[in-house]
Amino acid sequence: MLAEQLNLHVRADTGYSALLLVDLSNPTFSEVKRSAVDPLSVIVFILFGAVILASILFSILDYRATNGTFAGITQRPLFECFSVGRNARAIFYSKEYSDPHLNTLDGLCVFSMMWVICASCFYYFGISPLTNRKTYEHDSRESYFFHVMLAATFAINVFFFISGFLCAVKLTEKLEKAAEERSTVKTVLLCYLHRYLRLLPLCLFAVLAMLAVIPFIYSGQPLSSILQWQQDKCKTNFWQNLLLIQNFFAQRDTCLPWLWYFVSDFQLFLITPLLILLYNRNNKLGVFATLGLCLASLVAQVVTVAAYDLPINQEFFATKTTFDVFYSRPYVNLMAYSIGLLLGWHYLSSKADESEDYSNGIAAKLFGNSIMKFIFVLIGAALVSACVTLRYFLRNTCLALQSTYLVAGNFLFLAGIIMIFYPAILGKSKTIYYVFGASVWGPLRKLSFGAYVFHLFVILTEKAMDYHANYYTFIRVLLSAIHVFALAYFVSLVLTVFFEAPLRELQRTYLFGTKTGKGDAEDLTEVNDDQLIN
Repeated sequence: MLAEQLNLHVRADTGYSALLLVDLSNPTFSEVKRSAVDPLSVIVFILFGAVILASILFSILDYRATNGTFAGITQRPLFECFSVGRNARAIFYSKEYSDPHLNTLDGLCVFSMMWVICASCFYYFGISPLTNRKTYEHDSRESYFFHVMLAATFAINVFFFISGFLCAVKLTEKLEKAAEERSTVKTVLLCYLHRYLRLLPLCLFAVLAMLAVIPFIYSGQPLSSILQWQQDKCKTNFWQNLLLIQNFFAQRDTCLPWLWYFVSDFQLFLITPLLILLYNRNNKLGVFATLGLCLASLVAQVVTVAAYDLPINQEFFATKTTFDVFYSRPYVNLMAYSIGLLLGWHYLSSKADESEDYSNGIAAKLFGNSIMKFIFVLIGAALVSACVTLRYFLRNTCLALQSTYLVAGNFLFLAGIIMIFYPAILGKSKTIYYVFGASVWGPLRKLSFGAYVFHLFVILTEKAMDYHANYYTFIRVLLSAIHVFALAYFVSLVLTVFFEAPLRELQRTYLFGTKTGKGDAEDLTEVNDDQLIN
């Protein structure tokens, strides 16, 4: 047996292992010659090429029809759906919120995405061969900044909070209007349908990319173990992605395991219209029901960590990982989502009070003077810093403390974020609003959906192609994260303009029957678009 190996394994006690040892003498990776042209790759590339050519053609026709330079050609909805110019303008220039202070959520979303991408870069840097692997292993255990990056699991809670908040803000009035028109059931069903169809195209595109695009990139070369593993899982378990149930299976047995966020978000969305309908019927009853679900989520988290003795970090290929039974479960993420719903309803009531006598509202009394706002921001910053820092100091403590941190940390971190950003959302903190509500964050927020889906494709593809040894340094990984961030958003821009946006507009025009916002279906598509992290 050949002694040469790619050591892609980080010691199990660090909790950051993503791969097993890859033996280059194994025929699976070195002796088996892969076909230079994969039939599925050819089909997928032909399909994608046809869509791009159609987009270019319809963009020209749309431009000509709009300017009247083609005699006899009138504007068609199909032209608008595939118009590259219209789709690009919708990303960079369209306004999403009637209240500009809600733009604060854009900056919060983008910075959270930056954190997630940095964490992914640090986590997966070890899958490439390293000349100084002991340094990487040491930092993964002992470096404070390494643990700060990996605390990005908190950022996912921010996404769930934003999703619940926007759902309450945008869907409450729509369902109230539907109840008045006695079309509640139809409206809710349309909302569910669009939510599913909103997620499906990019998830399907990601599966096809793993099955068809990756083999094209690696034509004639052996696949690395992690890509081979993912290809095998996508061939057999892609149905989990299509049914949006993959978070109920172990990560090691799923296709594209990082898509668990969208799956969990969809599952939480299923109960949202029911809670909003209850709130519209009786505000107090809706609030108490949502509070009850929030408390039930906390209890479920306590029971889960107690039952499994979950550590902060854990072996990826362990039988029961922290991600498998904790982070990816909808009953765990329900807490952040419920808090988002509650604050969304409070936001609506605060704005209603503002139109009448806002000076008497609770929010006005809390954030009405500079001292209170400063105290809230100071306490929030302290909570956020403490939650991130404790991950480092508790890494080698007993499992009881680590399990307690998993539950308490999620809640306290989110509480800190709310203390910092909620005054700005209400229009009572100009500094936070000017920084996080800047117009530059809006387009990036719209592209975050695709960037989240494809940022790991960028990382895995680049690292898996590194057959030479890399040298690990903290700064080098940070620079790599900047590169991955830019490339992931560029890929997201291309896919959004040419594929995702046209499909969404086709749904609005032909499936939901309107494109001009004259009906409930269109209103609900806008709600669904804003809830996601794109």
